[in-house]
Amino acid sequence: MSTQKKANEILKNNLDQNQVFFTEDGQAFFEELKATNHARINKLGNPLVFFREGFEPEDTKELEQELAYLKEDNNKLSTVLETVNAICDLDHDAPEINDETPTIVVSVITLREAINNEKETIKAIHSLVNETIDAEKIPVVTDETPEIVGKIILLRETIESLAAENEALKAAATVVVDAETVTDMTKKSIK
Repeated sequence: MSTQKKANEILKNNLDQNQVFFTEDGQAFFEELKATNHARINKLGNPLVFFREGFEPEDTKELEQELAYLKEDNNKLSTVLETVNAICDLDHDAPEINDETPTIVVSVITLREAINNEKETIKAIHSLVNETIDAEKIPVVTDETPEIVGKIILLRETIESLAAENEALKAAATVVVDAETVTDMTKKSIK
């Protein structure tokens, strides 16, 4: 079968293509760059191009260049996406920011740092809360005391005040009971 007939058959079965390239060894390619690379690697002559009937040869150099730029941009975006995913893994250190760091990566690193700072603040507050609950002596509330810790300190003071009041009431009740017992005993012994 002639190369022209093979080209017509390939184009008939691939309606989205309008041209096909053939190398001297009979390989068919839809992309000129791939056909040219195959020919160069195998030390063959320049590929032949065949067009679908009714289509004129196009200068595809501009389109191929644009495609190359798009692929390059896609690779850069893939690299940025991989970097962002790595930054989001809080178990590992974030990369250093430099003049070539993409803006989106800088934003993600900044967000990560803010999240880590908040985590540290929450840990510190949690530690203060536990220390306040377990402390032998109630800490003093200052302007720098986190609100939740201040509320716990006030709650502890109220509980301790109520406990002291409860103990005083128990002691008073014991005195009253003892006084009544003494009065009853005295009355019985007088009779």
